[in-house]
Amino acid sequence: MAHVAYSPVGYAYNADDYCLDCIPKVIAGSHGGIRPGHCNCAECRLDRIAKARGIDRMDESSYDMSVFPKSIAYFNDLHSDCELEESWDEHWNCYGHCAECGDIIDGTERGSGATWAVICPGEDQYLDRLAAETEDDDE
Repeated sequence: MAHVAYSPVGYAYNADDYCLDCIPKVIAGSHGGIRPGHCNCAECRLDRIAKARGIDRMDESSYDMSVFPKSIAYFNDLHSDCELEESWDEHWNCYGHCAECGDIIDGTERGSGATWAVICPGEDQYLDRLAAETEDDDE
């Protein structure tokens, strides 16, 4: 999913991070602020929930993230601690997951068709470096 620089990629709420799909359900219950006949994107749903609670979403300094979610900007450091775990089963540790569904927040789309996946941006950069090193070795 492509984002513009001002679009949030997720939300921080009660010391956890959430994806755009989960945050309305987390703060409003299973219905998640859905209203038939209205726009039900995450942003519109959050606007309705905030209005009902008397919260000015546009002024994040006026409330605490334990009261209402704060946006995670497109330019963020969610994946700054992600790393390659160099143990016997070498794998990638990503810490930018949604606390509700486990999906990677602000992930990078990689692959195509049946092999398409959303991966950690740090892993994506690592795989690009690894591919470049392999190409250099082949030459």
